[in-house]
Amino acid sequence: MVLPDSNEVRRRTPTAGRSVLGSGRSAPFVIFTVGNKGVVRAWNPLDGKAVASVMLYQGQAQRKVESSRKETSSLSEVFHYSSLDASGGTKMVTVGEDMNLMIWTLPEFEVSSHIMGPPAKGLTPQKKAASPSVAIIYYSTYGHIKALADEIKAGLEAAGVNVDLFQVPETLPAEVLKAMSAPGKPEDVMTLDYDFLKELPSYDGFMFGMPTRFGMMAGQMKTFFDSTGQLWVDSFTAVTQLVHHGMAYVPLGYQAGGEGQFDLSEIHGGSPWGASTLAGGDGSRQPSAKELAIANKQGQVFGATVAKAAAAKVADRELKVCIVYYSLYGHVKKLADEIAGSMREEGVTVDLFQAPELLGPEVLEKMGAPPKPEDPVMDYAAVSKLPEYDGIMFGLPTRFGNASAQMKSFFDSTGGLWQSGALAGKLAASFVSTGTLNGGQESTHMTTLTNMVHHGMIYVPLGYQAGGDGQFDMSEIHGGSPWGASTYAGADGSRQPSAMEISIAKRQGKVFAAKVKQMSK
Repeated sequence: MVLPDSNEVRRRTPTAGRSVLGSGRSAPFVIFTVGNKGVVRAWNPLDGKAVASVMLYQGQAQRKVESSRKETSSLSEVFHYSSLDASGGTKMVTVGEDMNLMIWTLPEFEVSSHIMGPPAKGLTPQKKAASPSVAIIYYSTYGHIKALADEIKAGLEAAGVNVDLFQVPETLPAEVLKAMSAPGKPEDVMTLDYDFLKELPSYDGFMFGMPTRFGMMAGQMKTFFDSTGQLWVDSFTAVTQLVHHGMAYVPLGYQAGGEGQFDLSEIHGGSPWGASTLAGGDGSRQPSAKELAIANKQGQVFGATVAKAAAAKVADRELKVCIVYYSLYGHVKKLADEIAGSMREEGVTVDLFQAPELLGPEVLEKMGAPPKPEDPVMDYAAVSKLPEYDGIMFGLPTRFGNASAQMKSFFDSTGGLWQSGALAGKLAASFVSTGTLNGGQESTHMTTLTNMVHHGMIYVPLGYQAGGDGQFDMSEIHGGSPWGASTYAGADGSRQPSAMEISIAKRQGKVFAAKVKQMSK
């Protein structure tokens, strides 16, 4: 089935009343699917019957496609507008911002429990797991992700964590799944619905099982993440879905080396990002024993992290954070100082190190670079002491959307720590500086994240916890994304961090210090 890209969908203010989310009332709806030769079919998943009276507005020409002639050359055109005749009168409806593109709701009903898709077989969702608790949320077409989820659940439970397993609703109609030879959904697994989303913040951690579609998560999982918008607004769950929620990301790293993660004698999944399996082109290959062992280990690693975070014990020792940065004109140094100061206010000891310079003095002079700060240089001896810290923050100037060569050289020098797993489980965060707007602030965070993932470090994003410090402000130019604090230096490096950017940086320091206190027990 082919669906239109969200950018192709044009929305107008509806001429009828807008549907309301979160009312608690169930809603009939129709789903449009495309069959052979581009024939669009409307059907009601509540009873499996075709909707008899449907009009589709096709493209900008507003040409009506009657229910008896639902053929179109472009499915994306169909999704511009639609009207549904449900009770003798035609009413206009549009796609709401929070709704999946496949779902058009009848305007006389309110939306809630079926916002994420048609009802699926499975148990009614409820929180059964007591703290420390983890919710595993997954989608599985052929059972591969389900097998990994079961093994991860076993690993979590072995670590002393209680687990609830949820499947997200299916968005493909029954005849499509049948044509794909997909097995039935498990009836002994709870199926998420919109009403239950408000209960998710009561869990101590989440694990997400995602099949890939063209290098990205499946649409069913994307629909789930899109449906969590209200949790984001309410800051209940204070990378990218996780980063925007401000959720700490716990990669596997190479902590499953003993389970075969390094093995090259056979084909297997399992990367530093997490457990995985290879289904084969026809889906016939099942998770191997090695892949299941890696999945179990990931459950144990994540379970130990959740148990530590959920414990009430307070650390009775000095907590230490290291900030490693590179700054050519002083912008990253300024952010580093503000972040360090805010963490010290929270009782955390902070040491600042600058990455070794790779440019010669004559080059720096021609570039008009000021003298280097007095912070010590992160040499080999200092690198070997990084495991002594509870957390490490990285200050990154950008070069063509990536971290500078000086910071990349620093990360490359940590190979010995990677080999011994010395940084696995350490907290990490990042802050950046770019010369221009849209000059790679988020991409620098994202491309640097791979270094932390390979070390098995727990990435702590800022999320939108600096909203009160100006993160949402659009009255002036400022840096500060859900990934972390940032500033704009200007093309010539003359712009200095603004008061708002400094405020956001201070907030990131407090957020990171709080996480260090929570995890260092």
